[in-house]
Amino acid sequence: MVEPDKNCQAGIEDVAWLCSLQEPEIDMLVGLKLLIIQRAKMIGCKKMADKFNLKMIRAIALVLMEHLKSQIEELIETRKN
Repeated sequence: MVEPDKNCQAGIEDVAWLCSLQEPEIDMLVGLKLLIIQRAKMIGCKKMADKFNLKMIRAIALVLMEHLKSQIEELIETRKN
């Protein structure tokens, strides 16, 4: 039997969710994490980037996607009129 890694913070649900993602979605999450790390370094708070775990990045991605969706819907509506 394989024992769970005590240092691993990803739960079974997180792993299952990650496995269900397509490559562009994974690329977006990786890009967000890299952006967070870059911005934290720029302001001199490297440790702050560590606080952005998978669940937080997932929530940010969801908000960004919803915002993008609403922006596209608005653009379509203005083009129709």
